[in-house]
Amino acid sequence: LFGVPTLRSLLRTDMALVFDATHTLRVADVPDGETYLDLTAIMGAIELIVPPDMSVECEGAAILGGVTVLGQSSGGVISSRTFVRAGSGESTKKLRVRCRAIMGGVEFK
Repeated sequence: LFGVPTLRSLLRTDMALVFDATHTLRVADVPDGETYLDLTAIMGAIELIVPPDMSVECEGAAILGGVTVLGQSSGGVISSRTFVRAGSGESTKKLRVRCRAIMGGVEFK
């Protein structure tokens, strides 16, 4: 009951509406292969902490907000960008994310 959370129980779709949300995938049991997340921040922020060995691909869009993925950012009045980071090591885990920030922000660390 109180063991290590699996990604299925941790999140699939998340929305931060006028508040902040932080999720860490470093302690989650993320399955091998591709995992998909859909994140939306409206007048709030979502922080996602990913393991250094995991591949990350993110399609981010912002309206009066910003998206920052592992040091690369995009934001302003209206912006859209795809971010890609290859995983290190022999990990076969890949995180594919579609995110939006409306008067808010999404940040990957």
